[in-house]
Amino acid sequence: MATGARPAKLTIDGIDQLYYTEVEEEIDSNDKEMHTIPLGHMGFTDGPATRRYRGVSQIPNTGREFNFKRACENHEDHDLGLSLAGDVTETRGRFTSVREMSKTSDTVTINWQFTGKKLR
Repeated sequence: MATGARPAKLTIDGIDQLYYTEVEEEIDSNDKEMHTIPLGHMGFTDGPATRRYRGVSQIPNTGREFNFKRACENHEDHDLGLSLAGDVTETRGRFTSVREMSKTSDTVTINWQFTGKKLR
């Protein structure tokens, strides 16, 4: 019986984030298609590749593991590391969007979005 890949390991500034419940990685090459009138499709131009991450984290009873709101409001640069299915990436960027939610039936959660450039 085959087993699936283990859950991703998420770090912010080298510190393991233990209370995240979801993380999604999106890569955009920003390549543009080139066309000329006489020849038509000529290939692509290389754009600056961007990485976007979306995640959901819980706030443990002991307090915030990482202050996403402060990082977003203060325009702080951070390193986000992600180990997913054997692929390890490190990205330098900013938390561009943070949304905190509280339900009486569940723990407090934070939806966050991070955008940056790949370091390695």
